[in-house]
Amino acid sequence: LGRRKVLVRDREHPDLEPRVLRFLVPAEDPFDVELRREVEATQSVTHPGIARIYSVDVLDDGRGYYLQDYVEGVDLYRWALGKPTQALLEIFGQLLRILAAYHAQGLVPGGRRPFLLKVQEPDGRPTLRLVDQGGLQHEYSRSPVTAVRGIAPERSAGLRVDRRANLYEAGLILY
Repeated sequence: LGRRKVLVRDREHPDLEPRVLRFLVPAEDPFDVELRREVEATQSVTHPGIARIYSVDVLDDGRGYYLQDYVEGVDLYRWALGKPTQALLEIFGQLLRILAAYHAQGLVPGGRRPFLLKVQEPDGRPTLRLVDQGGLQHEYSRSPVTAVRGIAPERSAGLRVDRRANLYEAGLILY
C-alpha cells in the first residue's frame, strides 16, 4: 500500500474486513509525538464516516503503529468531477456531519496535512469516508504555523482555532 502502511487480513477469520497497519515515524521525532496524540484522540471519535482506529502501540523494535479500517473508494476530488450539484451537496452534508462528530469531542481536525477523503458506492449511493483527518487539535488551542494549502487563515497565522476553521475549510473543499 505504501512506504509506511501494510494491508492486514486475519487468516483465522477471513470474513473480517481487512485493516491497514500504519507505521509511525521514529519515536524520537517530535512530529511522531504529536501524531501519536492525534491518533489516540481520534479513537474517541465515532461516526460511520470516519475510518475507525482500533489500536495504537509500539513494536518490539521501537516502531510505533496504529491499526485502522481499510477504506476502498475513490478520492473525493476525482469522484466529484462531472457530478451533478445535488450529489455534491449530499457529500458536503456528509462531510459536515463527520466534522460535527469531532466537534462534539472538542476537537478540530485538519491543519497539518490535507484531509484524505474517499467516496464509496457499495449500493450505488455515494458515501463519504474520512481516512485521515489531516491533523487534530483541541478547540481553542493555538494552531501550529503551517503552509498547507486550503486551510483557514487563522491556522496559517498560528492563531487559536475552533470549529469555524473547519467550516471555512469545508467550504474550500466544496468550491
